[in-house]
Amino acid sequence: MYQKKDLESVIPPDWRQFRARLVADEKWREDQTKAMAKSSFKRFFLPPAADDGYPAAKETSEFPEHWAHPIHQVEHGSVLIANEKLGGVFSRAVVLMLSVGHGKSTGVVINRPLDGTLKDAADCNVAKPIQSTFASSTVSYGGPVKEEDLAILHSNPIASGSREIIPGVFVGGSEGLRKLVCLREFHPTKALFTRGRAEWIPGQLDREIDRGVWRVASASPSLILRHASAGREQSESGLWNDILTTMGGEYANISDNFR
Repeated sequence: MYQKKDLESVIPPDWRQFRARLVADEKWREDQTKAMAKSSFKRFFLPPAADDGYPAAKETSEFPEHWAHPIHQVEHGSVLIANEKLGGVFSRAVVLMLSVGHGKSTGVVINRPLDGTLKDAADCNVAKPIQSTFASSTVSYGGPVKEEDLAILHSNPIASGSREIIPGVFVGGSEGLRKLVCLREFHPTKALFTRGRAEWIPGQLDREIDRGVWRVASASPSLILRHASAGREQSESGLWNDILTTMGGEYANISDNFR
């Protein structure tokens, strides 16, 4: 168990990351217990001493940049991972949830980079200065609703007009980012534009999750914004596979079967 002073040293600013640490620690303990059970048959019969090889608390001062784990319900900033059997526009999609509540829920697909860059998206609703400044930025298919509209995802906390989705991930603020690009304080390839979005009426998303259409997870900003820098260097299913693999267990097996 953590002491109060230990908690003060390991709780990061993002509570989601702290939750991810707890999940990782619990999984580590389970793996260690299973390993010990297999390595020594006598452990089934003899009571262990207090320090007889049982797993101690895992060192949490260092935590991986990339992390993901399943959660039980959709929350602001969580990701939906399409069921491996789902076809159509959401085949192997990873959807970042931008709004969740009693009303309409919305999200954008973040792993479906389109051919070309923002320079080639001439038929979208984007101002010319933005299109010029972010000409080299990646554009992802965001969903089937209002496909002519663009949203911008990024990691810059000082861009005016942006809204924080989770710590380290922001949406909007394209004009503020444009000014930062002009000041050479932000590189345009670190922004991910999404074209269109996904929407669910009240109750619809819960029903789809109950049917197994989506798996719900919490993921690190580094995974969510991967295509902001990787662009089309990664396949559409690359992020889908990597999040499932990072989640481990049965999810990793699904990823292995569909690579």
